[in-house]
Amino acid sequence: MITDNDVRLAIKISQVLQEYFEKAITHGELRTTDVYDILARKGAVEKDRHNGAKFREFLQHLKKNNQLYLIPQCRAEDNGGDYTNWFFHSEPGKTIKAKNLKPLAEMGKKSSVDENEVKKKVAQYPKRDTTKFTPKEIETRVNYPRSFGFWKQEEEKLLLEVVKEIKDPFKLSELFQRQPSAIQTRLREKFNIII
Repeated sequence: MITDNDVRLAIKISQVLQEYFEKAITHGELRTTDVYDILARKGAVEKDRHNGAKFREFLQHLKKNNQLYLIPQCRAEDNGGDYTNWFFHSEPGKTIKAKNLKPLAEMGKKSSVDENEVKKKVAQYPKRDTTKFTPKEIETRVNYPRSFGFWKQEEEKLLLEVVKEIKDPFKLSELFQRQPSAIQTRLREKFNIII
């Protein structure tokens, strides 16, 4: 089953890819590993230690549910058995332009969250010392500057206020400078909130 978050993620991936293709010098097809690096650098997908395993699982999930059209730049080529080769190419004019899709029930509601104010508050929270971090953790911090940091009570309170109106884990990730999965885990495990 495809969720609203799946749709938002697919559209975000499509937008980042098309933007990349429009700026790129060459327009040949790219393989998954190349695309994964592009998407991870832009924060569209979460970095993982398996060079995009979660990203490939997501593509497979879309394909299985006949929703791969949400990423028109993606072409799947079955290799027999359970393995799929993924290829990516420019598709001008086919990218969905919506920045954040919302469920119909939320359409028309204006957010009262001041994103700049949230970013200012988050920037004031102390950051964890990185001297004992692994190279992978330090690398993750490039895209998510507060990743692996301890959650302050004030930060959790702010997150609970913001998540009432913003349920997109990637938007929350941008605001709180943490990995989308870390925010989802914190909300689920501590506050029983699933986004």
